[in-house]
Parts: sequence; structure tokens; C-alpha cells
Amino acid sequence: MTVLKLCGIAVLGVAAILVVRSAKSEFAIPLSVVTGTILLTSALATVYPMVDFVKELSDVGSFTLYASTILKALGIGLLSQSAVDFCHDCGENAIASKLEFAAKAGILLLGLPIIRELLTLATEMMK
Repeated sequence: MTVLKLCGIAVLGVAAILVVRSAKSEFAIPLSVVTGTILLTSALATVYPMVDFVKELSDVGSFTLYASTILKALGIGLLSQSAVDFCHDCGENAIASKLEFAAKAGILLLGLPIIRELLTLATEMMK
């Protein structure tokens, strides 16, 4: 889906949520979850070409470590951002900030093997 269609879905979803919230507020959260799920699945569909490109890079040879790390970091980033946004929508800002920190720490942890490899390469070049 194009970004324009996603924006249209988002605006229609928010308008529907505002109308429903004024009539029956208990139906606003499920409607928000459905709208968010539609947007997330549509956005994930646009990520597939990038995933295919990274997989092609990993087939080249020495990019296997980098490609798998990029894919894992992308997955952690997308999934955690969706969960953080959901927590914010439910008013749980403290949980959202802790989750965001945990996701950043997880991505940093994924990058440690690459940092180790770069430091080893730099040390070998200095010899």
C-alpha cells in the first residue's frame, strides 16, 4: 500500500474512534487496536523488498553476519515501536519508556559481534 492510502486509513480510523468514543467509549480502544493492526500489517508489507535486498547481500559472502544483524534489528525496532505506541495509547507511559529502553539495549546487544569484528580488523591493520 502506498503511504497516501495508509494516511487515509489512519485519518478514517481516528475519525471513527472519535465518533465512537463520544457514543460508547468502551468500543474506542478495540477500534484503535484494529486500525493500528491494519496499518501495521500494511506497513510490514512494504518492508519485504528491503528484507529481500538484505538477503541478497547476505548471499554475497562476508555480509552474512551484517545481514542477519540488520534483519534482527529491524524486527526488534518495528515490533517494539508498535508495542510502545500501543502502551502510550493506553496511557501506560512508564511501561512504554521501559520497553523502548529494553528494545534499544537489545539492538545494541545485537551489534556487539560486529563491533568485536571491527575492532579485531582494526587491530590487525595496525600490526
